[in-house]
This record gives sequence, C-alpha cells and structure tokens, in this order.
Amino acid sequence: RQYDMTNFLPYSPSDKTNEDDFTNDKNIFNTFRPFLRNILDDEVEDLLETNFIKNYLFPLINDLNGNDKKSVSYFLKLWAFFFQKPRELSQVCWVCQSREGCGKDTFIRILSSIMGNNRYIAQTSNLDDVFGSFNKIASQKLLIQLNEVDSKQALEQHNRIKDVITSDIINVKLKGIDTYNENHYAQYVMFSNNSNIITVSDSARRWFITSALGWLKNKQEFWKKLHDLLKDKLILDQLYTYFMKLDISDFIPGKESIIVDVKR
Repeated sequence: RQYDMTNFLPYSPSDKTNEDDFTNDKNIFNTFRPFLRNILDDEVEDLLETNFIKNYLFPLINDLNGNDKKSVSYFLKLWAFFFQKPRELSQVCWVCQSREGCGKDTFIRILSSIMGNNRYIAQTSNLDDVFGSFNKIASQKLLIQLNEVDSKQALEQHNRIKDVITSDIINVKLKGIDTYNENHYAQYVMFSNNSNIITVSDSARRWFITSALGWLKNKQEFWKKLHDLLKDKLILDQLYTYFMKLDISDFIPGKESIIVDVKR
C-alpha cells in the first residue's frame, strides 16, 4: 500500500472521530499506535477501592503533591487529560521538587507501563537534547521528562521551555537533514532535587509545581511490591480505565496556578 504522507496523530479509544479521521484516511500513514490496554466496565468509584490504586498509586500521588488536596485533584485530572485527549496540549509543565528516592521516576514508570512501552516518552538530563541545536529526542513524543534540572539550567532555558510547552508545532532539527515542522503533543515534566528552579511570574499558570514530602523514601518493601504489581496486566487495565473514566469535564489546564511548597 502506498501513502501520500506520514503523520503523528495520536488518539484515544474514547475519541472515535479522531480514530476514524486518521486510520481510515488512505492517503495518510499514521505513525501513532494505540496503547495496548483495555477499558474495563468498572466505574471510577469501584476502581478507587482496588488494591494498587488505593494502597500504592494514591499514597505515591499524595506524597508527590505534598498531601495537598487541591494539588492532588489537579494532578489526577492532568494525567486523565493526558490519556483522554492526547491531541490536545495541556500547555502546563509539571515541576516536582524532591529528594532522590521519593518516587518521581516511579510515577513515570507507571505511565510508561500503562502506555505499554517507552516509545512515546523521552527522558533526558540535558536540556540541550530538547532545546538545543538538535532535538530528535523530542520528535513524536507524548511525554518529555527533564531530569535533575538545576536552577542555572532552568533560568537559561526558562523562556524556551515556556514557549515549547504552549506550542502546537515543533521544529525538528536533525544532524545533516533539513529541519521540518511536525505536530507537537508532548506533556512536559521537570524533576529536580533543588528548590526554586522556576521563577514564578505572570506566566505562573504554565507551571504546576509540587514538592514531595518524602514519606515513602525508605520504604523498600512498598517500592518492591509496587514494581512487581506493575507486571500485572489487569492492574494496568485498571489504571488506564481509571484515568480514561475520571471526569475532567470541568478541567481547564493552565486556568490557575498550582504551587505546593513543602518545607522538608
């Protein structure tokens, strides 16, 4: 079969319009492959009582959000938005400040496990990989994780980060190949062991800033069990179903600034 063009056009199972538009268009080869998850019949209220979500996901999320109810609610809806509306930018970057070992990377692993692989995730501790002269790593991604960012890096790239997270087009620059534009759908997250890596200004609503409490830092049995449970396909389907069914009808990313500052 021949195609006139390729494109990266993610869609969710609940968005049949997007699916029909791009999987049935014979002239476009869509490079996106849906996540290999099932949406279960369970309702959100029932899923909240399942073992993994109740005893592992929520303790981790509460810790990462400083046990702040407003922040936890925003956090859950942000990631529900990520799964339910993969072709809409949140235009918000989640910034998490914490000591090492508090579960930032583990939460990304949970997302990766739900998605089925790392194909749509880019992870780097070098901001130049995304904002420098060449940025192949950012092409066709749904999630970009910036690791161990320090204040100097964040200050130098502050405006460029803000511009990228709000842009629906990204200019892809590869070595030895002409640059080209492609649709941009990535959710950005920024992790750091340092505090105050972002200067909050009139663009504060573009930053969702949390500080982890560190309650779970040395609970080795908790982390071991959590990672073992992520091998269970039913648990991954429960997680996917939870995020796909969570009500986000009143959620507008970036409408307000959420900053949780925990004195650790």
